[in-house]
Amino acid sequence: FRATWNRSFSIPSSAISRDVNVRVPISDLDRLGRYAVISASSGGVSNSITVSTSDLGEFLTIAELVLPAVPGDATQVDVTVSSPVPAGSDPGGDSFVFGVVVSADCNEGCQPPAITGYNYVTPISPIVSWENVPGAIRYQVCGRPEGSSTWRCHTRTVNFKRFFGMVPGIGYEIIVRVQCADGSYSDYSAPDTIYAGPLRESSDQLSAITELFPNPAANEVFVTLDGSQMKTLIEIRDLSGRIVAMAQALEGQQQVRLDISKQPAGMYLVHIQDGANSRTERLLIVR
Repeated sequence: FRATWNRSFSIPSSAISRDVNVRVPISDLDRLGRYAVISASSGGVSNSITVSTSDLGEFLTIAELVLPAVPGDATQVDVTVSSPVPAGSDPGGDSFVFGVVVSADCNEGCQPPAITGYNYVTPISPIVSWENVPGAIRYQVCGRPEGSSTWRCHTRTVNFKRFFGMVPGIGYEIIVRVQCADGSYSDYSAPDTIYAGPLRESSDQLSAITELFPNPAANEVFVTLDGSQMKTLIEIRDLSGRIVAMAQALEGQQQVRLDISKQPAGMYLVHIQDGANSRTERLLIVR
């Protein structure tokens, strides 16, 4: 009572500005008309609040004030509690009893994790892993074929994701971001490009296809084979890896026709699989 109390509290520095919270549990034992002024400052940011006896309820309240956007290099908070005499009165009795709690958001800024490696379960389905971020709520990892404008994103609670159906010969861009403990999201990481692993090939793998025509094509395309004595699978895929047309050549069959009349114009991949032999050719569809 009739005094001023001041103390400095240390807070950690931060890579970004953050709010600093000051909470003061305060009590006036006999409620005789006093009031207290609570003020705080840090890094050039200040705020204050006045608490009077009528605010104290059953003789106790918790006064709260916030210092918004305190610079990250600020490492100290100055708190002052004063109890001046109300104008026109001089109440006696007991003083205020109070405590001070200072807290600051110490988030260093939600940083995107770096992609750390790939583990090829099969040549076209790698497991992509990235840095584990302590306190992360979840991760969002996205991928797209090079040249595509559309990302396909997946939410994960672990720091890895298996991708499926990659097309040999096409690079895939992978990005990842993290949702931090405070609910905010980091930026996405820089794209990292991965490729499907090589399929097992024999020395004569190039003979699996002798001609792909017409190319460019509009409504249909023909694949001429070498008359393999094995069944040959032929797939036409868009750049996202989606199969848009498919056919299977029987043993000894030398030509296969595929209907592409309903496909939008653009670049596609023709993938031929003949046992252990494989080959991928580019196909341009025009309209």
